[in-house]
Amino acid sequence: MGVLTSNLFTSGDASTVKKLEDCATGKPSEVQSHFTLNQTGDHITKVQEARKSVQEANPGIGIPAISVNGVYDQTFAEAIRVYRAKRDIRNFASKIDNVVGVNTIRSLDRDSKSGPPKVNPTPTPKPKTPGEVPRALPNCVPDSDCPTSSEFDVTLVAGGSAGEIVEAGKFFFAIRDTSSGLSAAYVLRVGGLGFGPSVGGSGFGGKKHFTTSKDVQIIRFGPLGSMGGATSIPGNPLNFALLVLGFRPDGETLRLTLPMTIDTGPIEIPGASIHVGQMKILSLCGEQPGATRRILDIRDFPI
Repeated sequence: MGVLTSNLFTSGDASTVKKLEDCATGKPSEVQSHFTLNQTGDHITKVQEARKSVQEANPGIGIPAISVNGVYDQTFAEAIRVYRAKRDIRNFASKIDNVVGVNTIRSLDRDSKSGPPKVNPTPTPKPKTPGEVPRALPNCVPDSDCPTSSEFDVTLVAGGSAGEIVEAGKFFFAIRDTSSGLSAAYVLRVGGLGFGPSVGGSGFGGKKHFTTSKDVQIIRFGPLGSMGGATSIPGNPLNFALLVLGFRPDGETLRLTLPMTIDTGPIEIPGASIHVGQMKILSLCGEQPGATRRILDIRDFPI
């Protein structure tokens, strides 16, 4: 089953249904999958029918009437712009535009089943720990415009744990969607068992590629994460670490990645540990969780 579930968008010619589904998942890329001015075809007709049904069912919400003709002309583009404004669907620059992309078609899909558009803001993360203040990123992309993917890289930026046997720790990660090039910052706060002195990382470790069992937005990792590993004796700094990340595809319960070995960077203190805890996104776009169209560095983290 795909992302789209309304009868309008899932029935009919297979090639048309695929175009609609690709638009909803941002494949093969955000730009290529968008519907915009001067496009024609049955996929545009389907979107027009969905858009028209919203207006006819809710004439009081101020969305202009349109003709269903299979042509993405200026009149339809303006109708999409007004719809996006009513639904508060913004692009990567936090502007309202006239393009049908991932979140616009998903919104129309929901409206085709449930009626009028509703404002659905994402809650602003409220940090409970000093020093973990989420921060706005330059060249950011709000969660509403982040496409889904199953191909990611993760990098341990910094972190460490402390305690005798019972430990607490904090680890900062950069996750990158290798399909879209978007990156997001996360913190994993953990508790668990440790053996030997405190173990800490410094600087960036190497990136680790991983895949998810189902497509997910880059801002939907967490709230669960676990990390464990060991460091050998000084002079033979063999580091071994395993990471498991939780993630939440839209409308589904929590899933977990397969355990993955990651590079912890230079660690010279021997020890071993296993931790489980809460993973939270730190990167913002405006006042909401978001990603950025660049590779993160240590300055993007509250370290």
